[in-house]
Amino acid sequence: MRRSWFEIVSPRGLTYEKPLVVLVNRWTGSMGEGIAAGFDGMKRATLVGTEMAGLNGALQTVELPNTKIRFSFPFEKIFHINGQPRENFKPSILVREFDFQNDQILKVGIKELKKRVSRK
Repeated sequence: MRRSWFEIVSPRGLTYEKPLVVLVNRWTGSMGEGIAAGFDGMKRATLVGTEMAGLNGALQTVELPNTKIRFSFPFEKIFHINGQPRENFKPSILVREFDFQNDQILKVGIKELKKRVSRK
């Protein structure tokens, strides 16, 4: 059986409309990937960073009856609003270098935000 749907959230209160940059990296997974893709899909933020975790969708956890060992596996594909599989989605400003000591993602993100603020 094929299932397909959109989930829509109704606006609540005021909407932030100033420039926004969302920083992501290879550790951004699960809901973090979903939130980043959501901001991108709404055209509300510029994403800056490396490729994300690339998780394949919603997870199902199973426990083996004899050993009680638990494991999780993706069972449901999740897509960007543009139809792209979420695991293939990349930030619009891709930063190749990932180094905690010299946070290139943060530096590029601040530079991009300053650029966007100066345009307003």
